[in-house]
Amino acid sequence: MSMPPLELLKRVGTKKSANKPQNAILMLIVGGRYDGLEQVLRKRGYTVVIPSTADQAVALCLHNRISATLIDQQSLAQDNDWSLPQSLKMVAPSTPVLLLVKGSVSKREGNPVGIDWIVSDRDPAQLLGAVKRFARLSTEQTQVHNEGGVTGSAASSRRQFCQLYK
Repeated sequence: MSMPPLELLKRVGTKKSANKPQNAILMLIVGGRYDGLEQVLRKRGYTVVIPSTADQAVALCLHNRISATLIDQQSLAQDNDWSLPQSLKMVAPSTPVLLLVKGSVSKREGNPVGIDWIVSDRDPAQLLGAVKRFARLSTEQTQVHNEGGVTGSAASSRRQFCQLYK
C-alpha cells in the first residue's frame, strides 16, 4: 500500500516538526506481502511509513529520524534493489536496517552490505522483538547524540542487540 505525499507529510512531518517529540518511526519496504504487519506495528505505538519508491525511502531517512527500517527480501529481487540498504546507510548510518526473509535464517552467511540484522517471517514474536529492540537502541542513540554524547554505529547496535537476544 503506497501513501500519497500529502498523507505522508501528515504522518511523518516536515523539517519544522522534526524536533517535536514523536513515536518511533518505522519504515516498511515489504512489497505488499505483509499487510497485517503495518497494523500490528501501529497497534504497538509505532508510526509506520511505507515509501512508494527507493528514492522516497532515502529522502525519508534524510529528513526524518527513522528508528528502524524493515525490508522484505523479496522486494529486493533485482540486483539494483540491493543498493537500497547501502543508500539508506549513506544518509542515515545509525538507522538499523532489518531484512525480513521467508523461511529460516542461515547463520553461516554474513549479512548483506547495509543490513544490520536478518529476521525470519516464521516467528512473529521474534520479528516484533527484533523491531522493538533495534528501534529502542536507535532512539537511545539519538537521545545520547542530541544530549551531546557520542552515538554508536549501527554495527555497535547490532552487537548490543545480539548480546540482548542470546
